Amino acid sequence: MTKQLFIVLIFTGFLFSCKSTSVAVKTTVKPLSTAQILKNNFEANINASTINAKIKVKYIAAKKTRNITAKLRLKKDSTIWISLTAVGGIPVAKMLIKPKHVLYYEKLDKTYFDGDFSLLSKWLNTDLDFKKIQNLLFAEPVYPLSGKKLILAIINNSYQLKVKKKIAGKKVTFWVNSSNFKLNKQKFAKNKKEFLSFSYLGFDTSTPNFYPNKIQVVAQSKKEVIKINLIYKSLKFNKPISFPFKIPKGYKSIEIK
Repeated sequence: MTKQLFIVLIFTGFLFSCKSTSVAVKTTVKPLSTAQILKNNFEANINASTINAKIKVKYIAAKKTRNITAKLRLKKDSTIWISLTAVGGIPVAKMLIKPKHVLYYEKLDKTYFDGDFSLLSKWLNTDLDFKKIQNLLFAEPVYPLSGKKLILAIINNSYQLKVKKKIAGKKVTFWVNSSNFKLNKQKFAKNKKEFLSFSYLGFDTSTPNFYPNKIQVVAQSKKEVIKINLIYKSLKFNKPISFPFKIPKGYKSIEIK
């Protein structure tokens, strides 16, 4: 249970949305050079300094479906705070992410994690750091594309950019929206049966930032497939926020194996 909730917390922190939505419309994609696509994508970067959101999360695995409510607070380049509650408003778990430090606790098992990203990456079997999480959260490429050799194609009204060489042992592909130049999807594949993907299926148009508002995360391994769907019920930008966090007494540290 601890690792499942941890995964939900991490993936919830990657993504957010608000009530105003846009619908994808089929258009003729204008041929552009790779350099121009990268330039437009960079210029579409998020500039909000703080975010405060409430999120409806659906976690789907082979024999288990969980509906959870989450709260997300973020200060750009500084802090990500996530709190999960079950049906009825019962607190379940909480996480505080800093550039070099991660804190987490779960109330059901009375366990906690207090460490850096090297330990966290080892436990979740994936390469994480604060910048990567924030880029995923903003629908921006996890890896900087400038200087990398890319294969460009136009797929389903998106600019598809495949990185020629593997990164951290994975094939990396990005799909760039041809209208707002945010990402429609990014995928990290060890092989055909093992991959992690983030699909941004719609964008909010109430601000110039084009935040994603309909998202699906898919984590597939040889043993299982996990899907996480997110619907954001409220979203506020550039407002004062706080990050209350304290590990309760008597909780046991998670053993990293």
